[in-house]
Parts: sequence; structure tokens; C-alpha cells
Amino acid sequence: MKAREIKCKGESGSAKLNNSEPYEFFYSFPFPMLPIGMIQHAATQIGVPTPLKLTVMDLVPYDRPKVKLFRCPGLVTLLGEEQVQLGERSYTTKKYTLEVDSKEEKLKLTFWLNKRIVVAMTEETLQRERLQLVEYKTFSDF
Repeated sequence: MKAREIKCKGESGSAKLNNSEPYEFFYSFPFPMLPIGMIQHAATQIGVPTPLKLTVMDLVPYDRPKVKLFRCPGLVTLLGEEQVQLGERSYTTKKYTLEVDSKEEKLKLTFWLNKRIVVAMTEETLQRERLQLVEYKTFSDF
């Protein structure tokens, strides 16, 4: 990633996208920690959707993925605070939604953050499934 371009190289080809202005970089990958900074900095008022300009990386088809880059709009919204139970402890988290709206990929993700750690995540089309942290330990205070 550079100020004016994004280049990606995969096993089956590569992709390049020139930018005339800043875009947030996003890719749907099953590791929920990736979009934390973008979510927290964009959404500061409860219930107020914040528009995002996204550059999205997609890998299609899944059996022999090729890198694809495209621009699209997004929205991030702080929904408020919610208690989440992890094992025997309960944590106060901030709940956010992130919507990616494009022809290529439509996503609506919900994140529960405890400070800077994602403790749970869901995706709207995967009904009744939640990726959730099962153990949380503080090793150092920094």
C-alpha cells in the first residue's frame, strides 16, 4: 500500500488499484481483529452511521482464488454498549456494525469490542452463528 496505489499479489495473479484520495482498506477474512482501528475511529456517536470510502480486496473463486480489488461505499455505526459473557466473566463492550455495499460483495458485520479487542463477531447471512472469544487474560498493563 502506498499513498496513491494498492498492489496485491496472490498465487494466481495480482491486482493493482490507483487512488486519487484516501480509502480505507478492507478484506473479509475470518480474523475479526483486522478492522478494529477503522471501526473505532469512524463511529463515535451512538446510532449515527458514518460513511466510509473502502478499497476492498476479494479472493474469488474460492477453489483457485485470484486477487480482485474494487472501491465501494461502507457504513460503520456505533450501536451502544452491551454485556458479553466470556466463560465466568462478563464484559462491557461497545457494539458496532460495519456494512460493505457493492455489487461484488455485500456484508453486514457486527462487532463487540472490549477496549481494542474483538470479543465477538457475526455476519448477517450466517444466521445463528457467532465467532466469540472463549478466554481472555490480561498479561500486561500497557
